[in-house]
Amino acid sequence: MPRGGKGGRGRRGAKHGGGIARSRDDGGRSNTWQSNGPAMQTNKYFEAYYWDQNIVNPDQWQAFLDHLRAPLPTSFRITSGKPTTAILIEQMQNFYLPYLSNVKFEGEQVPPPKALPWYPESMGWQIDVKKNALRKTEQFQKFQQFLVHETEVGNISRQETVSMIPPLFLNVEPHHIVLDMCAAPGSKTAQLIEALHSPLTTMAESYDPCPPGIVIANDADAKRAHMLVHQSARLPSPNIVVANCDASRWPSVRVPWNAKGSESVQERTMKFDRVLADVPCSGDGTLRKNLMIWKDWHPHNGSSLHPLQLRILMRGLQSLRNGGRLVYSTCSLNPIEDEAVVAQALRDCKGTVKLVDQSHAFPELIRKKGVFTWKVCPTKGSKDKLNVAKTAEGETEGEQKSEEKIEGEQKAEEKTEGGEGSSYRDTLPQLPYVEKHDDLAPEWREKVPKSLWPQGDEEALGLDKCMRILPQDQNTGGFFVAVLEKDDGSEPELSEGMAHGMVRAMGLKDATVSKQEAANTAKRPLNGDEEEESNKRVKTDADVAGDANGAGPSNGVAVEKKPEDIGQPGGAPYREDPMVYVDQNNEQSQSIVSFFGLTDKFDKRNLLVRNRDANPLRSAYFTSTSVRALITCGGAGKGDHPYGNPLKMRLINSGVRSFARQDSGKDPQLKCKWRVTSDAIPVLRPLIEAKKILHASISDFAFMISNHYPKLSDVPEGDFRTALQNEDIGSHLVDIAPGTYQDQKLERTICVPIWRAPASMNLMLERQEKSALSYRIFGKDLSNPSGARQFVVSKAQKQAQAQANAKRQQKEEQSMKIDEDELEALENAAASTTAAKEEQEQQEETAAQVEEEGQELSVDV
Repeated sequence: MPRGGKGGRGRRGAKHGGGIARSRDDGGRSNTWQSNGPAMQTNKYFEAYYWDQNIVNPDQWQAFLDHLRAPLPTSFRITSGKPTTAILIEQMQNFYLPYLSNVKFEGEQVPPPKALPWYPESMGWQIDVKKNALRKTEQFQKFQQFLVHETEVGNISRQETVSMIPPLFLNVEPHHIVLDMCAAPGSKTAQLIEALHSPLTTMAESYDPCPPGIVIANDADAKRAHMLVHQSARLPSPNIVVANCDASRWPSVRVPWNAKGSESVQERTMKFDRVLADVPCSGDGTLRKNLMIWKDWHPHNGSSLHPLQLRILMRGLQSLRNGGRLVYSTCSLNPIEDEAVVAQALRDCKGTVKLVDQSHAFPELIRKKGVFTWKVCPTKGSKDKLNVAKTAEGETEGEQKSEEKIEGEQKAEEKTEGGEGSSYRDTLPQLPYVEKHDDLAPEWREKVPKSLWPQGDEEALGLDKCMRILPQDQNTGGFFVAVLEKDDGSEPELSEGMAHGMVRAMGLKDATVSKQEAANTAKRPLNGDEEEESNKRVKTDADVAGDANGAGPSNGVAVEKKPEDIGQPGGAPYREDPMVYVDQNNEQSQSIVSFFGLTDKFDKRNLLVRNRDANPLRSAYFTSTSVRALITCGGAGKGDHPYGNPLKMRLINSGVRSFARQDSGKDPQLKCKWRVTSDAIPVLRPLIEAKKILHASISDFAFMISNHYPKLSDVPEGDFRTALQNEDIGSHLVDIAPGTYQDQKLERTICVPIWRAPASMNLMLERQEKSALSYRIFGKDLSNPSGARQFVVSKAQKQAQAQANAKRQQKEEQSMKIDEDELEALENAAASTTAAKEEQEQQEETAAQVEEEGQELSVDV
């Protein structure tokens, strides 16, 4: 999406929109070109600028414009490394492709979905269907429902095709520490999380539930950072951290680190193995979906963003470890935002950073090489700035043109149609290019960066190793990608990356703490009064605790506090709840470990809560050891925040919500008041003892989906019912074995959470998750009497529906009132008419009497 800059803070808000343009007749550079579309769908400055930049071959120019003016196809990714990955690919290939291959709409054949040939293992798809065909054909309606359903539960990500490209070139591995500098809305972050846990493969066996690496998703805009929390919740990971910092001023943080074979723990500045700098840009590569860009686009847009983009790129390179890789990308086609930024970064790094040739990677991806030269329009009024410089060099004022005159000429030129024999370029405005930085007046040379212009070393820098994706090549949007690697010879001991060293360091620190705790316990055991006071405090906190639906911002944890205004220069105050790790001897923590049979591979020290007292109240989150190393370092914090790093990084989210307190769990027989969340199953299932897992058949599972809190006596007889009756009250995980039910086949084991109540049980899945799972296995929603899919109804949708109902009721009441008013008016009018008629009759009668009396009087006289 376009990411217009805001105030120099590296924001990615949509300053500009974008949209569809109009097409022209075919022709070459010297041919006649005619505009024949709506004025709203063209921008002569855009056409003139990119014609002059020579990034599109003349024989491809018409196709370039035609594709920019056509709607953007729908595209999506299937999440890699999940049990559902292979199932969904099989459904796409064996069901939806045949199902959608012979669909006609308004007499035309509708193209079916197609796998992106360059995306690994058919996990990327694109479909070019008009919206009205999507809405009005039964086959595509069902397909759209399938996409929405699987997207809601995190098995599919709706993502623009070109947006999928940058994470692929990062080549993320499980031990990498990864920084996504400008991450919102989070589609690329999702790819990074997937790559950390599993290679880009359909094999669920490759999934690592808790790798040593970390993904830090950052965005400078607080609201957009909140979007990252929602996006990361679709792909739960103990290795995710969400931050809210200015990317161009990303903070340096210290973390514990241990060299392999050493027994000492050091503190080092954390360096990243991989950095994604998908920077704010003018977004003209998104014209196909963002309508307003056609109206707002101007050559100076890219020039104004260039300094910010360069600052972000340089900060990313500074944060990169020796041997690390950074991918710089924009959704702009402008060399000022692309090659010019990369070139200046390479110059500033003085040979310690190089561009990497990726022409061999993903060979089916069509890309163009970067360019060595380009033209520059620094800002509006560039020609005046140029003329001021020329005047200073001795030219007369009579040779200058006012800005008003220049703009008038440009408007006149813009209205000129290319006639017979005239060149296409002659019909476009003459843009105020400045040939070189020295042509600017001295006062402007200080304001306009020299890095906008080619310096003559572009070929030596290898800018042809950059990649530009053009819309006409693969029916996509436009995009730019550059892969850079750092080789400054520093800290060779970090060649393996820092994650393993951070994990080793925490192991040494934990061992030291355990010895100290053991010694302290031996000296002074906790007395009864202290234990009672501790329990009282937990109860008090729990009484005021709010529901915590995610480890996100302001999640209602029970802390009566006034958060300090901890912020960054120029930024908003940091008002997030503290991130605190639970003591491994905490009663609730021990209860969780004991009841669920968590093995030694589950580190109790990695349970995190969002309150200053480190007590699990409503929710407990699980993070990786490397994330704990990051959060608990950085010196002392401030206020309720015990650690310095969360304040420096302005953390708003971390880890996966793993355990939720069950409010109904007040039964005296209940040994553990916590339940495993469905989000945490991929992480926790491998860490639970086999004897603690229940087993059920596919027919048992069909019963679970079809019934809400059925009695234990109603559960079908068999091993599952027997095991369930013998289990303790509380939360349990159930493995559903492969099998067949009513001609529907389950080929892979799945694990689901249940709650065993004193006399009943229930499948603990959200409505839409249960519906999607049922559809995937049984071909219909067994939890819905109609068998139709059930979707998420958000609070916003509920509010919108309530508002619509209120408006409708108000309208009906108003209509009734109008009817009553009209009736009253009619009654009043009728009454007035009757009264007037009676009065008239009375007057006529009186007049007759008077006339009669007058006649009698005249006779008497």
